[in-house]
Amino acid sequence: ESSAVRSRLARTGRRPSVPTAVPWVAVVDRTERSSGMRRRVVAAARRALLRHGARDTYLEITLVGDAAMRALNRQFRRKDAPTNVLSVGAPAGFPYPSRRGALRYLGEVFLAPRCIARRGESPERLAVHGILHLLGYTHRGRRDTIEMEQAEERLVRSPAA
Repeated sequence: ESSAVRSRLARTGRRPSVPTAVPWVAVVDRTERSSGMRRRVVAAARRALLRHGARDTYLEITLVGDAAMRALNRQFRRKDAPTNVLSVGAPAGFPYPSRRGALRYLGEVFLAPRCIARRGESPERLAVHGILHLLGYTHRGRRDTIEMEQAEERLVRSPAA
């Protein structure tokens, strides 16, 4: 519980009915070597969600090693190779709370820090790329690819909202 929620609870005896206007981003570091990356990725993810207008959402970002990423890529994309970023959307029929103001779960973005470093890529940009997939963007066709690249560029370059 945040200090704002505890403060309101102490003053009024009630929790706020609507969550904060900041999307909730949880990061799990399964590599235990990426603390600086965690902070940058969370900031980029929140900024992208705010800029995209997805304020009432939450998602998880998990930092994994190459072997774990390869297994995930094999499981979800049927590709037996490591990758830098992988998005897994919320399952169909995911039980969203029905009350007004509840956060909507988007899914999970997996990042492979070592793979990203080897390729000289930006973890922040890849987190945004993964989030765009959770928001419905694809790069299946040329038009979709252009639209997604433009959205990614806009969200990566945008100042904090």
